[in-house]
Amino acid sequence: MTLDQIKAAVESGKTVCWSNDGYRVIKDSIGQWLVHYTPTNNYWGLTHQDGTTVNGKPHEFFIKEPVMKRVPAVIDALESRIATNVTASRNVQWIIEAKGFAHTGHGTTAAEAAHDFLVRNHLESGK
Repeated sequence: MTLDQIKAAVESGKTVCWSNDGYRVIKDSIGQWLVHYTPTNNYWGLTHQDGTTVNGKPHEFFIKEPVMKRVPAVIDALESRIATNVTASRNVQWIIEAKGFAHTGHGTTAAEAAHDFLVRNHLESGK
């Protein structure tokens, strides 16, 4: 990704990563473009001091897509079969596993699918 593509993606709300998803590109509250290494909570500039040379190779930056986005059939199956009064993720997870809506071959786990469903329906926080 080019510097302009990285900035545009972040500004549009997408999660841009460098190398792996532990490194996230952010724009802080004072407008600085930074790379945030989430495991250690460290930050450094996205670019060199010249403001144009990216710290990293362009091909190493990528947009992290939500797991559920890759499997829309899972979302449809969940929303059409699970009552919105389900409040415990273990119950949703059990339903997903029992119905076979999610497995590693789909690129998601039952726990991830359950959590995504609960968050999107405001039954659980996104944390």
